[in-house]
Amino acid sequence: MEEVALGDMTDRWYWSLEGSGDFSVASVRKLIDDIRLPEVSSQTRWIKAVPIKVNVLAWKGRLDGLPSRLNISRKGMDITSILCPICDRKVEFVSHVFFACHVDKDNFQKICR
Repeated sequence: MEEVALGDMTDRWYWSLEGSGDFSVASVRKLIDDIRLPEVSSQTRWIKAVPIKVNVLAWKGRLDGLPSRLNISRKGMDITSILCPICDRKVEFVSHVFFACHVDKDNFQKICR
């Protein structure tokens, strides 16, 4: 059994990913990138001018990690249809919802005006 020596000092939080022991968002992002980069061709890059929820949505969309009907079906959940509920023509997957659905495109163009 190893002997433990306790020093006479105040307890503090220590972040083991940083050499300084201090927490940083950059160290967490680097850890995520190191784990995810073999699967993903781009690193997580947050755009500071937009809300964090938009950054996360774009990142999850890039990873095809959003709960589209196709993704829900792939996970074994029984759903009535994997067709897009908006246009009811094509399979609902992430790129269809954001870029290919003709109804969404029309709505997006109206919003952008």
